[in-house]
Amino acid sequence: MTTTVPETGTRPVHKNSPGAARGPRRTGRIKRIGLPYLLLLPALILELLVHLVPMVIGIVMS
Repeated sequence: MTTTVPETGTRPVHKNSPGAARGPRRTGRIKRIGLPYLLLLPALILELLVHLVPMVIGIVMS
């Protein structure tokens, strides 16, 4: 007696299927959302340095 096992993960993806268009759209969305945060990152780092450096110097001097 033989047993047949159905293959998993072999479904074809067509160009018109919703799963085919999901990949590129997600990377574009991440880039679009992440860009403002990347542009604010240098300002945030400098702002933290302006506040943290004097605090650390004050702690060391005390």
